Amino acid sequence: MITPAPTIQLEGTKFYIDISLEQFQQVDNPHNTIPFAELIEEHNYYLLFYDTKTKNVFEGMAVLSQPENLKIISIPLLRQFDFWEAENLSSHFASH
Repeated sequence: MITPAPTIQLEGTKFYIDISLEQFQQVDNPHNTIPFAELIEEHNYYLLFYDTKTKNVFEGMAVLSQPENLKIISIPLLRQFDFWEAENLSSHFASH
């Protein structure tokens, strides 16, 4: 039996967690990917500057105020991530 790939919800959009390619891949749009290299490692989590319009890494500038489409998402470190519980954990990610 093939085990389905683990997923993560980012602001309501589901992504596969592809360890071999080191990226998140949008489930319903496989051409939309977020490389793990875009994640910023903090002490015990990653930060992702996520654009809710493009459903990808935020590319704009937030100089004086945070644009509406920018969400800063905290994601557990991948080495600490329980991939079998990914669906359950996704609701606990904090966005700012």
